[in-house]
Amino acid sequence: MEDREEDESFPRSRVREARVRGQQIDGGRVGSQVGAEPGDADRAGLLLALVDEAGVADRLAMLEGALSADLEDALEDMRRANERIARMRIPVEVVTGYGESIPRQSATCDTAVTTLTLCSVSDPMLVLRELRRVLRPDGQLILLEHGLSEDAKVARWQQRLNPIQKVVACGCNLTRPIAELVEKSGFRFETVRKFYAPKLPRTHGWITIGVAK
Repeated sequence: MEDREEDESFPRSRVREARVRGQQIDGGRVGSQVGAEPGDADRAGLLLALVDEAGVADRLAMLEGALSADLEDALEDMRRANERIARMRIPVEVVTGYGESIPRQSATCDTAVTTLTLCSVSDPMLVLRELRRVLRPDGQLILLEHGLSEDAKVARWQQRLNPIQKVVACGCNLTRPIAELVEKSGFRFETVRKFYAPKLPRTHGWITIGVAK
């Protein structure tokens, strides 16, 4: 079961928004014009990415660096991310906010991305419902998260280790059933893959990758 006792003193999620002109990314067309409003004939292509504050800028090169507990590290992350943004051929606009209260109007985003974030937000269900709110009816959620193993023996060890994990890993939880949370929030998976990441302890390496709508 999910550990519901959360310490809100730990960093919450931060939202990074990337508005993308009509460019090719991984072979797919992402959008058409920056700044178009919902309902415009030439609709804006908007990628919304949710990044853990305790993470690093390397997760998504187009995004502003995630803030860390150490101010110098945070400034360095931001500097590196801004340098990458300046080198990109795709115009990117960065907007900062919290995943529990995303600063976007409803039904205005084409795609939302979360990477290793739902483990440490204060309320993962609220974050997922917010993502669902801001996605357009045909929008999609792309996620890569770690969480509670479906192996009962591994899950018991995750429950034992979780109090320590939350302290040493900036609020990260090992005990969140990611796929279950996604579906309870109203999404339905189109594709999903669950596996143990190689070279990681099974308590920390149960990975869920999927696309949901």
